[in-house]
Amino acid sequence: MNNIIIIGGGASGLFAAINAANEDNSVTIIEANDKMGKKILSTGNGRCNFSNLDSLTGKYNCDDNEFIKKIFNAFSNKDIVNTFEKMGLFTTNNNGYLYPASMQAASVSDMLISRCRLAGVKFINNTIVTDIHIAEDGGFVIETDNINNNYHCDKVILAMGTKAGIKDDFCENMTEFLIEHNHTIEKYKPALCGMEVKKDKPPIKQFFKNTAGVRWKINASLYIDNDRITTESGELQFTNYGLSGIVIFQLAAMVSRALENNRKATVLIDFLPEYDINELVNAVCMQYAYEKKSVYDILMGIINSKLAMELINIYSYYVDNEVKPFNKNLPKDKLTDMFKFFKKVEFNINRTNDFTKAQVCCGGIDVDGINPYTMESKYIKNLYFTGEVINVDGKCGGYNLQWAWSTGYVAGKSCKLVSQSQI
Repeated sequence: MNNIIIIGGGASGLFAAINAANEDNSVTIIEANDKMGKKILSTGNGRCNFSNLDSLTGKYNCDDNEFIKKIFNAFSNKDIVNTFEKMGLFTTNNNGYLYPASMQAASVSDMLISRCRLAGVKFINNTIVTDIHIAEDGGFVIETDNINNNYHCDKVILAMGTKAGIKDDFCENMTEFLIEHNHTIEKYKPALCGMEVKKDKPPIKQFFKNTAGVRWKINASLYIDNDRITTESGELQFTNYGLSGIVIFQLAAMVSRALENNRKATVLIDFLPEYDINELVNAVCMQYAYEKKSVYDILMGIINSKLAMELINIYSYYVDNEVKPFNKNLPKDKLTDMFKFFKKVEFNINRTNDFTKAQVCCGGIDVDGINPYTMESKYIKNLYFTGEVINVDGKCGGYNLQWAWSTGYVAGKSCKLVSQSQI
């Protein structure tokens, strides 16, 4: 009998267990929480956006894109849909975003837990793994926070996730053991989260105070040390602390890494992404009684009124103090300059949100030390990795859960014994 222990009962751990369990494999999941699959319940705002039908290429931050490609070749987004439906979970497609037909994350977690139980997987809840050792027989000794409950096994799958969305640091307990055996680990940092803006000038502080709760479609360009890295488009949500919304979440991992290395991170926002400046200026100047309209009146016809007032104040402070919200008959050249400014408003980032507000983390175990065909460590025989503990993080839209399913599938299939009767 092949004795497998999976540390972590989240998405990748449960899916690895389902794929590892058979009559020749005894599979046990050790989970720190009181319930398996607990973090699944909060994904997709409680609806569980479990994957995406779009191409998986270019959706992940990783130093080795070929590593990712090999894993998705083994188990793709189409495979998870087929697998879930065979397990009895019907799915729905919302513009490529995949959800359970019930639109309830509990449907996914309950289905995975039920499937594990049918396969004979054992669950150990409320137990934190504190250390791991290689046993004299080549297996592993798993130490827990209950000294009377340590475990021996033949193979281990590390699937414990990260600190994203929780307060403990369970994910870091294996760090010393892995480093001792030549694995490289990048420090975990928040990703897919909001960002706190530096409010070192009065109009910036006032801007976020008065626009908190406003949502607006923008283009957001990330600059690291004045070099443009990427641009994202979508709905931005303004908060008391700064910037939020999916368009900002997509930039968070790159910002976290930059700030960790003491580099400057700036988000440049185009508040008028759908407008050509010259066409907009001409259209405004042709309006009825233009000369009697205040700057604020003009902007109210174009963008959200709260944004209009605060953007004028920022422009007046930084660029032209002759332009005030209630000035009238603004010259065409000044109107042009103001609109140009609104297409490239800079916000310097102080920090990202902390781990408790992050959907996932960036950082983790370097892929150079992992075999992509098996998810087995290249340095520690019979030790496997899945999901978020690996230094791979995806964009919003179901990509991180797809990573969990794919790595869980490969690890589970690779570590189990198969009897001759099953071949």
